[in-house]
Amino acid sequence: MADKVESARRQDLRRAGNAQGTREGEARQYEDFIRSTVDWVWEVDSNLNYLHVSKGIARVFGVPSDILLGSYLFSLTYFKNVDSVLLSTVEAIEDRVGFRNRAITLEDVHGTRRKLSLSGVPVFESDSGRFEGYRGTGTEVTARARSEAELGDLRQAVQDLTELSSAWCWEADAELRITRLSEDYDAHAGLPRDQGLGSPLAELWRLDEAGRALMAERQVFRGRQAAWLHAGRNEERRFVISGRPVFDDKGRFAGYRGIGADVTDHSRPDAATETATEAAERASRAKSEFLANMSHELRTPLNAIIGFSDAMRSETLGAMGNERYLQYAEDIHLSAHHVLDIVNQILDLSRIEAGKLELEEEPLEVLGLIDRCCRMIQSEIEKADVELKVEVDPDLPRIKADSAKLKQIVLNLLANAVKFTPSGGRIRVTAGLGAAGHLDIEVRDTGVGIKSGDIPKVLTRFGQTGDPKQKSGRGAGLGLSITKSLVELHGGTLKIVSRKGRGTRAIVQLPKERVLSGNDGSEPWKIMF
Repeated sequence: MADKVESARRQDLRRAGNAQGTREGEARQYEDFIRSTVDWVWEVDSNLNYLHVSKGIARVFGVPSDILLGSYLFSLTYFKNVDSVLLSTVEAIEDRVGFRNRAITLEDVHGTRRKLSLSGVPVFESDSGRFEGYRGTGTEVTARARSEAELGDLRQAVQDLTELSSAWCWEADAELRITRLSEDYDAHAGLPRDQGLGSPLAELWRLDEAGRALMAERQVFRGRQAAWLHAGRNEERRFVISGRPVFDDKGRFAGYRGIGADVTDHSRPDAATETATEAAERASRAKSEFLANMSHELRTPLNAIIGFSDAMRSETLGAMGNERYLQYAEDIHLSAHHVLDIVNQILDLSRIEAGKLELEEEPLEVLGLIDRCCRMIQSEIEKADVELKVEVDPDLPRIKADSAKLKQIVLNLLANAVKFTPSGGRIRVTAGLGAAGHLDIEVRDTGVGIKSGDIPKVLTRFGQTGDPKQKSGRGAGLGLSITKSLVELHGGTLKIVSRKGRGTRAIVQLPKERVLSGNDGSEPWKIMF
């Protein structure tokens, strides 16, 4: 009999343990659920003093949850900012009604202000209906509130700037029909806003060719010219339009948004401006004609000097008889060549300024052109005692360019590198396709370099650094300016990157439209000079 009693007792203990384990498991599940939805849960009695609060509140109040037990729900220790939201929440509690997502400001024990979102429901005794308190949840929304405030400030700033400027805002859908025009569009544009809404963008504003091309490719366009003809007044208005493509969360094109400004009055030059412009153009033409004529007049005697000095230094007609005479002939020959180079540069410059320089485009092998340029300057490389290394992909696509002018670009950059690289230095020439499909040709040296502040200067006409240490290698200061103009004539850009005493990188970038075919990614071809 005693054994049966003991066995029954053990079974009762096991059942009690299982029940306790079940309750603890359910409690853990409840806590996990709470943590996944809100930051903490709370319960207060009829006097609004805490009966229970979960551990998550410690992170917000800065004190352990058990410290809050028995304290008032809205203790002024933490809720120092008594605003309308807090007062309305207290009124809701006094009326024994629920409240949801009330944004209340709290100050933790460290003095940090935090924004909370509180929700609560009243609790009543099931039989008597007596009010017993409240149960609810809390979530910290400080970061979200800060972001919303910053977004509100940003929107207000954009609105203020738009109202103060003479520009208007616009939006278009995926079919490029105008869906939004700012309220002041009528005043700024002088056009009826209601007629603009729903209109095809292409009909409302006639964008220039470059703007239309960028829009067709879903690209950003800035400051593009546009026109609109007011049929009723037979008046054409001129605008400057900028826009940016908009894509939805799945990456699909959703339209455009941008700004515009009326520049009709600015695009009408007054008589004084036109007169000054015409005078400047006449002066520029006169200067260019003078330079061209003087250059042509100088080339004839210079060629004679070069020819005769060459005959003298090579003793074509017999021995000079004195070693110093040979040296004089060599000096005359070199000086005449130097002057002729400057004359030729001035001629090139005058053609560029007159707009008479045109491209004779043809398919070109980049590797072959660079190789020819390097061989043309081989003697100068040997005299300067520098190492020249070329790395070009042998399968680099052909390009469409002017052979003579591209050769002049590369030769000018190589000549500069040789001129300003001391003995024992290195020059490296590379060419390849960029990530956007454009062509990069780079000439890099370990020469004397240029101060960053002097780079814009050396790219201008007759621009020189003024460094006395480089005086022996200086020319007229036209080489880089002409090179830049020739690159831009091809639709490209010339970039100079340099540091004093650390060398220089000259990067020619030609647009992808000049690249004629693809590239299979072969190893670069390397040659040493």
